[in-house]
Amino acid sequence: MKFKSKISTFMIRRIYGIEGVLDEYKLSQIGIIGNNAFMICFSYIFISNILSLFLINYNLLDNNQILTYLIYVNLGFILIIISTFLTESSKNKHLYEIEKEFNNVTDKKKYFKKKAFKIALESALMYFIITHICFEPLDLSNVLSLTKSFLETTIFGLGMGIFFYISRLKRKNI
Repeated sequence: MKFKSKISTFMIRRIYGIEGVLDEYKLSQIGIIGNNAFMICFSYIFISNILSLFLINYNLLDNNQILTYLIYVNLGFILIIISTFLTESSKNKHLYEIEKEFNNVTDKKKYFKKKAFKIALESALMYFIITHICFEPLDLSNVLSLTKSFLETTIFGLGMGIFFYISRLKRKNI
């Protein structure tokens, strides 16, 4: 039971971007944000399924095309719309507030550098998974393809890490 609690706490903190202790206020706000996100997802799923059935019943597109479009649009909806909604809602509810006390500016910058490095690794991993599992399978026998994939993933991860670091420094006026 304790293991399950640690995993759920980790997931809540990761998804909503919460640092520090999960107190009652944060949990209640997470519940509100989660309910709103569920209603957005439910509405989207209902509308997209009705539209897909319409396209299938009237033979406007090939079934494989409809399925392919539906998968891509669903991924885009989750990655762009829902993640933006969760980020903005968490920001508006002040769930991003950092509760750590820093002695000086260098400690704060060091903390943000560690967070940026972690985000760079996570972003690179997610980019690799999404790119090579969903869109283009990775050719393990081709060294050039592996090198290109590694460079793309590294550049994307570095870009995300640098973006996070600069945005946090600007937000905190450091």
